[in-house]
Amino acid sequence: LGRISHQKNVPLALATLEALHGAGEPFELTIAGRGEGSKELIRLIAGSRAAARIRWIGAVPHDEVPALLREHGILLLTSRYEASPTVVKEALRAMRPVVSTDVGDVADWLEHDRTGFICASTAEALAEGVRAAGRLIREGRYRPTSRLEQLDETRLMSDVLTLYRQLAVR
Repeated sequence: LGRISHQKNVPLALATLEALHGAGEPFELTIAGRGEGSKELIRLIAGSRAAARIRWIGAVPHDEVPALLREHGILLLTSRYEASPTVVKEALRAMRPVVSTDVGDVADWLEHDRTGFICASTAEALAEGVRAAGRLIREGRYRPTSRLEQLDETRLMSDVLTLYRQLAVR
């Protein structure tokens, strides 16, 4: 969910689904976004062993993101680098587990084996994270984040502004 670019490493998401597909797992992948990597994505999907389980829906208006997250079970974030990806917070607000590479502040937001998993940047590691997130859901062990109140956009912006004011005084 986001820009289709080198940073987002969408080929790793496809490889993760292919690893799951190769192991007989029933997962599907929905990709939402548009960007400079779109042509490459079309080529990769066409050549994928799991093409029938991949759906690319293009750009999604921001106000439709919560509904999209509610329609899906797990957020898979395969980025090469990030600062503080909003989509992680949106997924947690939608009470969806997150499986992510170790980028930005994602590890600060996730609670291991409760709200998601941080994995190595390999298809195999991420596939195992997706399996674990699936078990959280199936076994009823997913729990809302203990930081839910901190996910409010107004609260987040207030905290950022407070930090900027403190830095400006120094």
